[in-house]
Amino acid sequence: MNTKKNMVTDATILAFVKCVTMFVSIIQTMILARTLSKTDYGTYSQALLVVSFLGPFFSLGLENTINYFYNRSKNAKMNKSYIDTIFTLSLVSGVTCGFIIIGLKNQLGLFFDNSNIKPLIMYIAFRPCLQNLIALYQPMYISSGYVRIIAVRNLLISIIQIIIVGWFSYFYNNISLILLLLLLLDIVQFIYFTIIYRKKVFKISMLHPNFALFGEILKYSLPMFFSISIGTISTNIDKLVVSGLMTIEDYALYSNVSKELPFSFIINSFTTVITPFIIKFINNNKKDKFKKLWSFYLEIGYRTTWPLCFGAFLLAPELIKILYSDLYLTGEGIVVFRLYIIVAMFRFTYFGIVPTAIGRTDIIMKYSLFGCLLNLFLNYPMFYLLGMLGPAVATIISMIVSAIFYFRSSIKLVDINISEIIASKKIIIFIVKMVFCGTIARIIVSALENYLPNMSCSVALILGYLIICMLMIGIDYKNMKSIVEFMNNQLNEILEEN
Repeated sequence: MNTKKNMVTDATILAFVKCVTMFVSIIQTMILARTLSKTDYGTYSQALLVVSFLGPFFSLGLENTINYFYNRSKNAKMNKSYIDTIFTLSLVSGVTCGFIIIGLKNQLGLFFDNSNIKPLIMYIAFRPCLQNLIALYQPMYISSGYVRIIAVRNLLISIIQIIIVGWFSYFYNNISLILLLLLLLDIVQFIYFTIIYRKKVFKISMLHPNFALFGEILKYSLPMFFSISIGTISTNIDKLVVSGLMTIEDYALYSNVSKELPFSFIINSFTTVITPFIIKFINNNKKDKFKKLWSFYLEIGYRTTWPLCFGAFLLAPELIKILYSDLYLTGEGIVVFRLYIIVAMFRFTYFGIVPTAIGRTDIIMKYSLFGCLLNLFLNYPMFYLLGMLGPAVATIISMIVSAIFYFRSSIKLVDINISEIIASKKIIIFIVKMVFCGTIARIIVSALENYLPNMSCSVALILGYLIICMLMIGIDYKNMKSIVEFMNNQLNEILEEN
């Protein structure tokens, strides 16, 4: 029982820190949007795009192999041999990535049509390598029972990043200096993880790999790598299109208003808890329990995610002002922001939960690839048709189509009818309630802004969200209470069985 409590505590700690990390990223964006010009911010965003886009391609999917090879055998010596080899592969791949980025310096400048990015290449070239190595250490610490070290490290790094970005962008306004300090921070993190793990567990040697294990490790990791690569392309294709075909200032605007805000943090926590139950019910042929659990999981997803998204949709001008300043409050910016709020609404569930539960990762791969290709195919035509709005529309269309295919495939896998898990009447009623509450909130906020022109955006936003949330809680309290009680009963039942 104590072990279970520790597991729950550790999971809660990690979830909290992950939430803090997401909000720290938003705070960094808020700071930079106010301290840098649009040209400088666009250049900075392009540099980070190079890192975030190329990093996953050179990760080789190795982060996902750590848990498998480290925990599958009781032979400590053999486990260490696997870990040493995995780290070596990551190091070689990362260094290769760094030299490729340096070699493509001129081509990157031409692609972005921005010569200012070329001097920054030396500061970003090897960050993918360092970040991939750091990512390998995190599951190692968790598997070794040192979750709190990861949690404390993530909090400290988040605080230091805010200090670096805030202080040096405000007082020095120097992108090169900011990127250099972030590079040094990555180096310090890697050294810290290496030293602490050596003291607490064992020394990881990246210079003594077991070459005979390369094939086995890559056979396991490359399918993961393929899936990660698909996701990376799908996530960044719109940004690549806009940065390649529009001005630096346009990209600065798009990179901000297209950021997906963490409205789905509640359901993401539920997904972590629900997935083992889904697996258990399906494998033990408890079909009725599975249907009820999946139905309630979907319901709690849209009931917690959609009101937050709808509030942001209605209060978009106020939210953009607070997050990014008046500089980013343009007609196109507001529309793109609202389109990405619609994208965020589709995060109310993990669409691959059923295929994952029955081990059909091929289905996840197939529809991930399909969604990515559809997004890629639509981006350029939609851009030429709608301008900056086109890539965002393409993203929404590819998500909707992929979601439909995922649901169709999932209900076939478990041989149930979609009406058994999705009550369309209940959803329609909920949407009507949400629109009603949101409309009242928007009318009240707009009226106050007209009568009190000096009212700050922060007050307007908080007031609008409070009205929406209070009205929705009042109208929907009983439904939410019954769903949460059901979830708690399922958790207690599983713990008692184990």
